[in-house]
Amino acid sequence: MNPLRATAFAAIMTCQALPQIQRRIFLLALCSSVFAARPGSAQEKAPDTIPSGSLTVHVRSFAEPISGAVVRAGSIGTLTDSTGNAKLRLSAGPQTVIVSRLGFIPDTVSIEITPAADTSIDVQLSPAVTRLAAVIVGASRVERRVQDEPERVEVLSGEDVGEKTIMRPANPTNLVSEMPGVRVQTTSPALGGAGIRLQGLRGRYTLLLADGLPLYGSSSEGLGFLQIPPLDLAQAEVIKGAATALYGPAAAGGVVNLVSRRPPRGRRGVHEILLNQTSRRGTDGLVWSGAKLSKQWGYTLLGGAHHQTAIDVDGDGWADIPNLRRFEIRPRAFWTDSLGSSAMITGLEIFYTGRQALNDDPYRTSSVPYTTVSLLIEQRVGSATVFLNGEDLTGVRQTRFDPLLLPSQDPTGRWTTPEWAPLDGRTLNVGVRAHF
Repeated sequence: MNPLRATAFAAIMTCQALPQIQRRIFLLALCSSVFAARPGSAQEKAPDTIPSGSLTVHVRSFAEPISGAVVRAGSIGTLTDSTGNAKLRLSAGPQTVIVSRLGFIPDTVSIEITPAADTSIDVQLSPAVTRLAAVIVGASRVERRVQDEPERVEVLSGEDVGEKTIMRPANPTNLVSEMPGVRVQTTSPALGGAGIRLQGLRGRYTLLLADGLPLYGSSSEGLGFLQIPPLDLAQAEVIKGAATALYGPAAAGGVVNLVSRRPPRGRRGVHEILLNQTSRRGTDGLVWSGAKLSKQWGYTLLGGAHHQTAIDVDGDGWADIPNLRRFEIRPRAFWTDSLGSSAMITGLEIFYTGRQALNDDPYRTSSVPYTTVSLLIEQRVGSATVFLNGEDLTGVRQTRFDPLLLPSQDPTGRWTTPEWAPLDGRTLNVGVRAHF
């Protein structure tokens, strides 16, 4: 009798003598052992016999080894070591090898892989010439490349500006506060006033510029800085240290220059909408549009609305986040010609500031809503720029509503009330800016 049949017969006789539950378990174990012992099963198949070979790639550039280069053939890839060598195990036959490295022009090599043999190839990579856009700064009164500046100028531009715009769309505090040595200090929490401190000096020694012109007043302390939506800014330039030789005593601590966005190059315009809602009940909505109308003319348009409810974060009865309601619209026209002359015309720049709660003012508990209108015309001819600027054309002044002096000195030593509206009133200035 066949041994396998005899074994099966004995197992069946044994199974009949077992109880029903143990009989089922015994039959399952028997079937598993029979299938495992079948000849020619998948477990006894011969291993994969696809022929393959070894490939060694030597990557060089002017006889110097290149480490960290990516060597890839299909889905198989590796990096070169410190000696510029990389090894791959590839199937026999024609293969296409691609070698690439940052800063070099990629190279492609077609090669035939011999089965059970070692193949070696040399790949020469040529350096890639990459031209980076020059960063032009104007904080030192002359527009030139940042590496050509005799004085150190720190620049924040590009993606950094876009990131800070998303973080705080209403004002540029995040835009400058993360620069080393720059701090935005709140001067009036109830009103939202702030000053820019450079290297520890008080905000009164920092000069705030708009496109190289002191359009926000002689000091960075006040409300002007917080009314600049960062969506309209291309870059921020900071000179840390005395710049009095360029701008007078107002720049004893340094200069912060905020550069506006220009119309994009090309005929295709750029249009952006930004909506923001904070967990502290703050809402922002901004629209920016810019385009080239012709070879000489272009425009930008900024519009925004902001609302913030007063929040007492620590519950001590004093507002830590001020109540505000503000709207702005800023149309601009740009003109330039082939001779280098250019002009920028800022249409009626309108800002609306709503009612704000006042905590330290003995004359009133809330401020008066007001609207300010500004106008800027800038004409560049050759190496000189002529400008005409009008600020607060509506003539809003805080002293028109209440006195600025306190009846008596407050506990902090101040004799003036907090600033909740412009103090200068209607201001016109005209000047010439020469470049040498």
